[in-house]
Amino acid sequence: MTQYYYYLEGAQETLLLALYLTGLILCVRNRRVSRWTGLVLTGFAVLVVATPISQLVWQALRFVSATNGLMTPNAMYVLHVVMFLQSLAKVVGMGLVVTGLGLVFIDLGRRLGDRLREPKEVNQPALSRTEAGML
Repeated sequence: MTQYYYYLEGAQETLLLALYLTGLILCVRNRRVSRWTGLVLTGFAVLVVATPISQLVWQALRFVSATNGLMTPNAMYVLHVVMFLQSLAKVVGMGLVVTGLGLVFIDLGRRLGDRLREPKEVNQPALSRTEAGML
């Protein structure tokens, strides 16, 4: 049962890795859009590095320490520690991505808002007839 779990998790991590690589490429290509794009780029880089780690360690441990098709308890302990560290790295990476994207959107909103603002003369109310001296 656990072997199928790792294969399914490997397929899921492969799809996530493709998604993270796409985000990383988009951030590299558009890094001049905002000063906060580097934060998003760092988050995607952490996710790209963290995603395949447990699968690689699992394959290495399975190759090195498998006896009669079963992994030794020490190898399972190492695998669990690596999976914990991987989960921690994924949380940090996703936090960087979400925080960075929020800051990028705020920055872009401010820039767009500055361009759309009308000049002061347009925003001032028209003078009444008495203020204009017509009455």
